[in-house]
Amino acid sequence: LSDYLRYKLDYHIPCNYKHLLHQIEDLAAKLNEDDDIKFSVDIARCRILSLSHPEKAVIEFEKLLNNHTIDQNRGLIFYHIWRITQDPNYHQKALEMYKQLNQNKHEYSYRKKIKELEANKPKF
Repeated sequence: LSDYLRYKLDYHIPCNYKHLLHQIEDLAAKLNEDDDIKFSVDIARCRILSLSHPEKAVIEFEKLLNNHTIDQNRGLIFYHIWRITQDPNYHQKALEMYKQLNQNKHEYSYRKKIKELEANKPKF
Protein backbone atom coordinates (compact mmCIF):
# COMPACT_ATOMS: atom_id res chain seq x y z
CA LEU A 1 0.00 0.00 0.00
CA SER A 2 1.32 3.37 -0.87
CA ASP A 3 2.70 5.24 2.12
CA TYR A 4 1.07 8.35 0.71
CA LEU A 5 -2.41 6.81 0.82
CA ARG A 6 -1.80 5.30 4.24
CA TYR A 7 -0.72 8.73 5.54
CA LYS A 8 -3.80 10.41 4.08
CA LEU A 9 -6.10 7.81 5.63
CA ASP A 10 -4.36 7.77 9.03
CA TYR A 11 -4.66 11.53 9.42
CA HIS A 12 -7.97 11.98 7.58
CA ILE A 13 -6.44 14.39 5.08
CA PRO A 14 -8.90 15.22 2.31
CA CYS A 15 -7.96 13.99 -1.15
CA ASN A 16 -9.43 12.06 -4.04
CA TYR A 17 -9.30 8.66 -2.32
CA LYS A 18 -11.11 6.88 -5.13
CA HIS A 19 -8.56 8.09 -7.65
CA LEU A 20 -5.69 6.92 -5.43
CA LEU A 21 -7.36 3.55 -4.93
CA HIS A 22 -7.78 3.10 -8.69
CA GLN A 23 -4.09 3.85 -9.18
CA ILE A 24 -3.16 1.26 -6.55
CA GLU A 25 -5.53 -1.32 -8.04
CA ASP A 26 -4.00 -0.75 -11.49
CA LEU A 27 -0.51 -1.17 -10.10
CA ALA A 28 -1.54 -4.31 -8.21
CA ALA A 29 -2.99 -5.80 -11.40
CA LYS A 30 0.30 -5.17 -13.20
CA LEU A 31 2.15 -6.95 -10.39
CA ASN A 32 -0.07 -10.03 -10.79
CA GLU A 33 -1.71 -9.35 -7.42
CA ASP A 34 0.24 -11.55 -5.07
CA ASP A 35 -1.52 -12.23 -1.76
CA ASP A 36 0.21 -9.43 0.19
CA ILE A 37 -0.55 -6.83 -2.44
CA LYS A 38 -4.15 -8.00 -2.79
CA PHE A 39 -4.57 -7.82 0.99
CA SER A 40 -3.15 -4.28 1.09
CA VAL A 41 -5.53 -3.16 -1.66
CA ASP A 42 -8.48 -4.78 0.17
CA ILE A 43 -7.52 -2.96 3.38
CA ALA A 44 -7.25 0.35 1.51
CA ARG A 45 -10.63 -0.23 -0.13
CA CYS A 46 -12.27 -0.91 3.27
CA ARG A 47 -10.58 2.08 4.91
CA ILE A 48 -11.79 4.39 2.14
CA LEU A 49 -15.30 2.92 2.42
CA SER A 50 -15.22 3.58 6.18
CA LEU A 51 -14.92 7.32 5.55
CA SER A 52 -18.43 7.53 4.12
CA HIS A 53 -20.08 4.23 5.08
CA PRO A 54 -18.57 2.88 8.31
CA GLU A 55 -21.18 0.16 8.77
CA LYS A 56 -20.55 -1.21 5.27
CA ALA A 57 -16.81 -1.06 5.86
CA VAL A 58 -17.17 -3.17 9.01
CA ILE A 59 -19.06 -5.81 7.00
CA GLU A 60 -16.30 -5.81 4.38
CA PHE A 61 -13.59 -6.03 7.05
CA GLU A 62 -15.42 -8.98 8.62
CA LYS A 63 -15.51 -10.71 5.24
CA LEU A 64 -11.74 -10.20 5.01
CA LEU A 65 -11.41 -11.63 8.50
CA ASN A 66 -13.17 -14.80 7.39
CA ASN A 67 -10.77 -15.17 4.45
CA HIS A 68 -7.48 -14.63 6.28
CA THR A 69 -5.72 -16.92 8.69
CA ILE A 70 -2.37 -15.09 8.87
CA ASP A 71 -2.10 -13.53 12.32
CA GLN A 72 -0.57 -10.30 11.04
CA ASN A 73 -3.48 -9.78 8.64
CA ARG A 74 -6.08 -10.69 11.25
CA GLY A 75 -4.50 -8.30 13.76
CA LEU A 76 -4.72 -5.44 11.27
CA ILE A 77 -8.34 -6.26 10.45
CA PHE A 78 -9.29 -6.39 14.16
CA TYR A 79 -7.50 -3.08 14.64
CA HIS A 80 -9.37 -1.34 11.81
CA ILE A 81 -12.76 -2.70 12.93
CA TRP A 82 -12.01 -1.40 16.42
CA ARG A 83 -11.03 2.02 15.02
CA ILE A 84 -14.40 2.24 13.26
CA THR A 85 -16.65 0.74 15.93
CA GLN A 86 -14.75 1.31 19.19
CA ASP A 87 -16.04 -2.17 20.12
CA PRO A 88 -14.12 -3.45 23.19
CA ASN A 89 -14.11 -7.01 21.83
CA TYR A 90 -12.25 -5.97 18.69
CA HIS A 91 -9.96 -3.81 20.80
CA GLN A 92 -9.06 -6.80 22.95
CA LYS A 93 -8.58 -9.11 19.96
CA ALA A 94 -6.33 -6.58 18.22
CA LEU A 95 -4.28 -5.97 21.37
CA GLU A 96 -3.82 -9.69 22.05
CA MET A 97 -2.90 -10.38 18.44
CA TYR A 98 -0.31 -7.59 18.30
CA LYS A 99 1.22 -8.63 21.62
CA GLN A 100 1.55 -12.19 20.31
CA LEU A 101 3.03 -10.98 17.03
CA ASN A 102 5.48 -8.75 18.90
CA GLN A 103 6.62 -11.68 21.05
CA ASN A 104 7.46 -13.69 17.95
CA LYS A 105 9.00 -10.88 15.92
CA HIS A 106 9.81 -7.47 17.33
CA GLU A 107 8.69 -4.89 14.81
CA TYR A 108 8.15 -1.20 15.26
CA SER A 109 4.71 -1.37 13.62
CA TYR A 110 3.55 -3.94 16.21
CA ARG A 111 4.84 -1.87 19.14
CA LYS A 112 3.19 1.23 17.68
CA LYS A 113 -0.20 -0.52 17.47
CA ILE A 114 0.21 -1.95 21.01
CA LYS A 115 1.00 1.50 22.36
CA GLU A 116 -2.06 3.02 20.67
CA LEU A 117 -4.35 0.19 21.81
CA GLU A 118 -3.09 0.36 25.39
CA ALA A 119 -3.54 4.13 25.45
CA ASN A 120 -7.15 3.70 24.32
CA LYS A 121 -8.33 0.88 26.56
CA PRO A 122 -12.11 0.71 26.73
CA LYS A 123 -13.69 1.98 29.90
CA PHE A 124 -16.18 -0.49 31.27
